Amino acid sequence: MPKPVVTLTTAHILTSAQLTVVKNVLKQKLGSFELKHVIKPNLMGGLKIQLGKQEFDASLEGKLKKLEPQLAEVKVFTVVPINQAQRAQIQQLAENKLGPVKIVETIDPNLIGGIKIIMGSTAYDGSIKHKLELIKQQLIASI
Repeated sequence: MPKPVVTLTTAHILTSAQLTVVKNVLKQKLGSFELKHVIKPNLMGGLKIQLGKQEFDASLEGKLKKLEPQLAEVKVFTVVPINQAQRAQIQQLAENKLGPVKIVETIDPNLIGGIKIIMGSTAYDGSIKHKLELIKQQLIASI
């Protein structure tokens, strides 16, 4: 049976003491293995270890990527994609209320036109569908 190949990626060459620590931990987990050490100077802090399809990313970039889901999500629904200027305006308004946010755009032809924005538990519905529903409710109430 061939030894598993472990790829260790770092920004610089590890000292022999650092390499020994990594090898000892991997040996406890895998038994025998083949180590391939890759130097990528653009890797920001930490290291990456890859074994087959599994990857342990302890780099600064890897840790920062995990922060993204913690941003508040602002959901934007439109009939057609919004342009960059509209996106920037929505981003600015949302960040004034919530701090840093992630904009998630959804195309919804059922809106007929206009825009619907959901920030947390608050919905701002300026869609034509919503306006027609309001008119319908007023007409029914007046009968």
